[in-house]
Amino acid sequence: MMIYQLKVTIRHMKPPVWRRVLVNGDTTFIELHKTIQSLFEWEDYHLHGFEVIRSNGETVSKKMIRIGTDDDQNEFFFLGARYDYDEKEEKINRWLNKEKDRLLYTYDYGDNWEHDIILEKVLPPEEDQTYPTCVKVKGAAPGEDSRGDWISGEVAMEEIVPNELVSEINERLVSLAKPVSIKQGKNNWGYLFKLANQFKQLEPWKVMSDNEVFVVELPDNQKVFCFVIGGINSEYGLSVFIGDEGLTTMTKIVSSGYTEEKIFEQRSLLLTFSDRSDLSNEDYKLIKKEQLTYRGKKQWPQFRSFEPGKYPWYLSDKEVEWFICILDQAIHVVQKVIAGFSLPLFGEPKLFARVVENQNETMVWKDDWMIIEDYSPVQRKKYHLMIDELQLERLKKSYRKKNQSYEVETILHRNPVQEHEGERPYFPIIFLALERKHGMIVFHKMMETNDDTGTQIQQTFMSMIESLQAIPREVFMTEKDYAVLRPLTTRLGISVLKVKHLTNIENVKRML
Repeated sequence: MMIYQLKVTIRHMKPPVWRRVLVNGDTTFIELHKTIQSLFEWEDYHLHGFEVIRSNGETVSKKMIRIGTDDDQNEFFFLGARYDYDEKEEKINRWLNKEKDRLLYTYDYGDNWEHDIILEKVLPPEEDQTYPTCVKVKGAAPGEDSRGDWISGEVAMEEIVPNELVSEINERLVSLAKPVSIKQGKNNWGYLFKLANQFKQLEPWKVMSDNEVFVVELPDNQKVFCFVIGGINSEYGLSVFIGDEGLTTMTKIVSSGYTEEKIFEQRSLLLTFSDRSDLSNEDYKLIKKEQLTYRGKKQWPQFRSFEPGKYPWYLSDKEVEWFICILDQAIHVVQKVIAGFSLPLFGEPKLFARVVENQNETMVWKDDWMIIEDYSPVQRKKYHLMIDELQLERLKKSYRKKNQSYEVETILHRNPVQEHEGERPYFPIIFLALERKHGMIVFHKMMETNDDTGTQIQQTFMSMIESLQAIPREVFMTEKDYAVLRPLTTRLGISVLKVKHLTNIENVKRML
């Protein structure tokens, strides 16, 4: 059984209030409810429920999925509405499958305390450790029935000592804690290196071009698009683009060429055969742990994971499992090509695929063809208002509209930030606002790149207004920020002008 690292954040709290907790993936939703009650020292006086927001890497949009306990009180409160699944029976690992999958937990439908629950990592259990266990905290939690006081500003947030609060929370979690047995599984890294060596020995770059593509449909239904890379004075290996997001990135690369910008927006995995000098210490340790050695140039296997807004990093446990499946099927495809099979080129409507079927509880791979109906880039995500309504009304009453015009843009900074040793660095987002007439910087803030960036940007726009103590008459912005901020600027009555380039901000960006 794997351990889930969850970040649980109370929405619309300023400064932020969140807890990071490790739980057994086999945890039921009622057990998760009790864990959250302990994390924030709620007293379970009120109704609660869960909603699935993102599962298996996909946002749930067609139908609301609600998980809770149906009883007379709940049906009376919701006018007969019932939950889709029983929290006493349902386990979180059915819905939280991939990093960034998300739940919404609501406690007290009067005060309406909403908690975002994000799956950050899937980890192996540690020996002699019990779960759940809290590992990090931010901010003091509000008390029961205090929402009105928080909105009116009558409550000042208490100062906390993080380590002491973590200890207090874990004392409360003792009654819920259970040991997890550790089973020794197969050596995934050893097997992955074995497959990489087999792939390299086939020298696929001699028989395949870098615009030939094949698809692998993984056991969890994730589709990946695979390209052999190689050539004179080039890297050799396999590039894997994941899902619709990866397909969009690959389409852009094919149409406009590979640029440094693509590093910051692609979702992909990469195997390259590099020189010894190109390996990091971590790469070298992984290889030596398996008692492997290589001689010559372009011989040492190196694996990397790419995510939008994140620094290229080492594979997660899940990505190692993915790459084992991918390389296993890539070897099969290369052998077919060596035997005379012709692969379609990227952009053709029908692509060759390796897909898996479950036959009598055994995974069986087979050849198939997959129709790709649309190679056009995925449309930009549609955003809604992600600011608390009462917070918005309070801002409108506090500040008047003034005849001011600004340029606003969010910029991905090229210098990665690593907050804690061993954690994956990210490229921070800079929120920048300039006075349009004279080009003076009037507001700036650095933000972490994560799955909740849209909410951060809207909240930072609100912070800009508070800093300037005025609501501007008009704001100029590019399309990417227009999509995020339009729901908020509309409610504030701000005129928004969408432009291709922001002259003053372009000048600032050249200096960054």
